[in-house]
Amino acid sequence: MHIKKNTGNINLKSKFLGNIMYAFSAQLISLFVSLLLSLIVPKFLGVTEFAYWQLFIFYSNYVNIAQLGIVDGIYLKLGGKNYEDLDYSVLKAEYKVFALFQFAVGIIIASMGFIFSVDRNKVIVFIGIALYMIIYNLSRYLGFIFQAVNNTKWYSIASMIDRITILILGTLAIVTKNIYWQLFIMIYISGVLVSLAYSWWKGKEILSVKSKCTLSQTFKELKDNGTIGISLMISNLASTLILGVGRQSIEWHWGLDMFGRVSFALSMTNFFLLFINQVSLVMFPALRKVDANHSLDIYKKVDYAFSVISPIVYIVYIPVAFLLKKWLPQYESSLTYLMIFMPVCVFDGKMQMLYNTYMKVYRKEKVLLMINIVSVILSLINAMISILIFNNFDMLLIGLVIVVVIRSLISSVYLGKFLNNSLPYTFLFDLLFAILFICVCLLTTQILAETVVVIAFTIFILTQYKKMKNLFKKT
Repeated sequence: MHIKKNTGNINLKSKFLGNIMYAFSAQLISLFVSLLLSLIVPKFLGVTEFAYWQLFIFYSNYVNIAQLGIVDGIYLKLGGKNYEDLDYSVLKAEYKVFALFQFAVGIIIASMGFIFSVDRNKVIVFIGIALYMIIYNLSRYLGFIFQAVNNTKWYSIASMIDRITILILGTLAIVTKNIYWQLFIMIYISGVLVSLAYSWWKGKEILSVKSKCTLSQTFKELKDNGTIGISLMISNLASTLILGVGRQSIEWHWGLDMFGRVSFALSMTNFFLLFINQVSLVMFPALRKVDANHSLDIYKKVDYAFSVISPIVYIVYIPVAFLLKKWLPQYESSLTYLMIFMPVCVFDGKMQMLYNTYMKVYRKEKVLLMINIVSVILSLINAMISILIFNNFDMLLIGLVIVVVIRSLISSVYLGKFLNNSLPYTFLFDLLFAILFICVCLLTTQILAETVVVIAFTIFILTQYKKMKNLFKKT
């Protein structure tokens, strides 16, 4: 990889902070939408109806398979470039062929729902996924171009438009008492459709240019982008399958209702992870523009700061669990699952923000792919042992968390060696807090558990204060 010299750092820092603010604003709106969909909607839907809605959300996580790595390849290839320097003609030609392919795949998915599903409601889910996939992938193509060239502002606004549309339509549905899961699928699709329209407008230089590419040249470019991005795409897919394997196993073995309860717990952890993902998208193009020494310095600071701040999620859990129990008593069992999944916020969060980002910056997609594939295999083994041998639901959930922890450890050790950094002692902080949190929650009352976690966090901050001050001191 060719890393540019450390010039224009002030402008780069200013743009990075601006992008972070836009990403943060987008995430705040996304938080309100998540609260609406995860806390308000289940109040009015039955457990089974909510499970169908969660099934749609679950399957929507895998629609990027139809991108065939093309979008990820464009993202990696264009990372660090300027928007004005792009070859609009080539990008438009690729987009047209890409769009035709998305429509073809969408028709196949909708047809599969009619052919293979005897459940009418699942047919509706398949049709919804087909529509969502077409619109989402077309929007993602342009969005990742914006991200790659550091126009995160455009990407974040598109995301805000998507979320605001859902928020407005969802609120209207609740106020008018038109609350049924099929309507919320339509609202979800409407959000990404309006977002696509905005992306078309901001990407008008690409879409309005007269393309001079022949069909053979276009397919060559698509193949090249797919070759570059396929490892990253499969890696991202494998990353979602680590928990996805467990969730699908639950739906097959323990039924749709139990799937819905576990999905509710995971939707709570996504509040934190969605923000982390926004920050990581901003970091990638910015890091492509800095020199190796500065990049390593950023790695050390982010790694340490994340480990120091992240235990706050454990402090927040107990009061949140208390409120959720009062608000949604029918999901009381989900709060136990949420407690088990809380360490995922920390370990998967650091994986998204730090390890994934740096492996993409240094073009280590194949290493990331291997780590994620190994993790999926471990998740499959865990599911088979938990279901086929022990038929133990709790064992399956705990095993999923352990797999996430193992993936984080492997990534941390690899990047530590690659960057000539010291051994990842920060991982020990993360692990000890996770063990402490789960133990006190299982063995004591909620009030005592909260007290122990707060005291432990306070002591930890006091002991690390001097180190934090020295690490972030301006040089």
